[in-house]
Amino acid sequence: MPNRKLIKEHSVAQEEHIAKSMGGRRSPSSGAWIYDDGDVDSKEFIVECKLSGNPEKSSKSISVRLTDVEKVFDEAALNRKTPMMALRIHNPESVLSDHKGNVDLVCVLLKDWKKYVG
Repeated sequence: MPNRKLIKEHSVAQEEHIAKSMGGRRSPSSGAWIYDDGDVDSKEFIVECKLSGNPEKSSKSISVRLTDVEKVFDEAALNRKTPMMALRIHNPESVLSDHKGNVDLVCVLLKDWKKYVG
């Protein structure tokens, strides 16, 4: 049985890391409150965070549902911001992992990415 406290701590740590990296703020309710869109809110982005694995059990994959992407897209559109997904796979064995064993990825729609890279 997974340790729910550890999973929650790992989830909050991911959201805090993304918020700090983007100069944004972590939503206190992780986007669950009606006026609190996404897990992280920054000047330009609304971010939905997903993770797989934790320090007790590493992972090699992550699943993302289209409905999750559509949810953050709708929230971002209402706020005139760009939607983003932040994905974390905990796998210390990966060559891509950081010093804590996390592989952190961010995903945006290609049409939105083009606004930032020209």
